[in-house]
Amino acid sequence: MAPPPASSTNCVMCELPAFQRGSDDHRRIADLEVSTAILASREQFYLGYTLLVLNHHAEELFDLDQALRQQFVEDANRIAEALNKTFLPLKMNYCLLGNTLRHLHWHLIPRRDTDPTPKRPVWEDPIPHVQLSDDELRQMADDIRANL
Repeated sequence: MAPPPASSTNCVMCELPAFQRGSDDHRRIADLEVSTAILASREQFYLGYTLLVLNHHAEELFDLDQALRQQFVEDANRIAEALNKTFLPLKMNYCLLGNTLRHLHWHLIPRRDTDPTPKRPVWEDPIPHVQLSDDELRQMADDIRANL
């Protein structure tokens, strides 16, 4: 595997402690092979909404060498499977956008038939903000980690 690209000094995901490997953030699920999984802080209306952040700065999948790219996708698969076991959703949504934060990261969203619009992307309507306590997020991360 080629060495990963260096961190970008203008990148929120490269700079925030919550996204740093080994952080003790209450939302942290796991440090995987090439990425870190954390629970989204305000989007828990979709219970289990998780961000999987590449540990090295890159903006596009094609910026990664093949081995790193494959491992990043495998990390997403592992977390998605753990989310599926934990929350038993109707469907998992996988989103890799980067329009706002230009750092490779997956949005992994367990979808339920009880969602307001279960067959439409979550971004078509405002996401109701649900703020769980630190203890609730920590317990949810523990539950997901138990299914990894």
